[in-house]
Amino acid sequence: MALVLGLLGLVARIVFVRGGILYGASAVARVDALVASLVALGAALAVLAWALGSVAVAAGSPSGGDEPRAVERWSELVSASVALGSVIAAVITFLNLVLPAVPASVATEPCAGAPVRHSRYIGLSAGTEGVNSRSGPSRGHEPNGRFPKGCSIGFEFFCLGDPVLDEVGSTDEITWVTSRWLVVSRQRSPFAAWLAARVSGEIREDRYVSDAYVTPQSSYDELPYGAARCSDGNRFPMPGKATWVSFDAERKILTAKADHARNMGFAVYVPGDVGFDDVPRYLQIYTSLADVAAGVATKEEPSPENNPGQASPEGGKSVLWRYDRTLVKELRASRGEVTVMAIPCLADNIPASTDLAAYKGYVVTRDSVPVPAPAHPDDFDKEQLARIACSANT
Repeated sequence: MALVLGLLGLVARIVFVRGGILYGASAVARVDALVASLVALGAALAVLAWALGSVAVAAGSPSGGDEPRAVERWSELVSASVALGSVIAAVITFLNLVLPAVPASVATEPCAGAPVRHSRYIGLSAGTEGVNSRSGPSRGHEPNGRFPKGCSIGFEFFCLGDPVLDEVGSTDEITWVTSRWLVVSRQRSPFAAWLAARVSGEIREDRYVSDAYVTPQSSYDELPYGAARCSDGNRFPMPGKATWVSFDAERKILTAKADHARNMGFAVYVPGDVGFDDVPRYLQIYTSLADVAAGVATKEEPSPENNPGQASPEGGKSVLWRYDRTLVKELRASRGEVTVMAIPCLADNIPASTDLAAYKGYVVTRDSVPVPAPAHPDDFDKEQLARIACSANT
């Protein structure tokens, strides 16, 4: 019976780990130890019964039993037990190689109760003292868990919520907030959720973690938007489509807005065959201290007020566009044409859909300010330009 239970436990271990029900090195190690103990006990009992039966048969033979033969039987029993232990150790080692408790692609041990296998996105908890999870996508919701700093968390989808300052992406020159709240992966089937709670300590409710306190281990693009699955979906909608508000040529200030935007990014596409170098370029409209050192900007200009990043409560944002010290200097003809993009950013490095971007063409000359063009170059990678527009620069 013990052997049967051990073999069933071995099958269950494989199924549960593969299905994301059993996870975490300590939880899997406990199950491995239990399975090994049951298999060892069952096999040892079977071998012992065989050996005792053989000895009894030998004792009832006409020769009345052969003591050397009995000793040999016991020696065989010991050898079989040692071999059995080696087989069990080999099986457990093999399982941990082909189906380890922690996938090889995960940098650190998963946080307790936070599965990573089959998760759409994996990140490291990055708060100073760890990070709280909450019952909804805002700091107004009560905490329903806590993860220590540096462990891995798997996420299932994201929602939009309270904007939180991203201290990693922000500098003295630029301020970014993230409105993404990531929902920790968990089992959705009631029975699987019950099992995961028992064997891995999984919590059977949604847990939201601000993206500001998560360091990515996998691609942002893999995590889908939860939409109707988000608890505060109506309160925190996706940004609207960006529109141009103005271009103050004298002050060199571009302004755009988008309803519900928490950040706005700006970038310019410079074609390779319309007045500029042969190689097309994607440039963020951004002023840095490095520009000051290079003489491209004054020391007062690099600031959050002049750069992409956090938008106003109404979703508006203005940026300083030093076309005179960048694009004009690079002209190889009397005029050049460029395309400027403004796009809402869900966080630094995470643009909204390019369908929500605003585009505008400008003609750049040496002797006057850029003027709007009736058409604009559109043979560019919109996704790449959007990522440049929302780049954190840290």
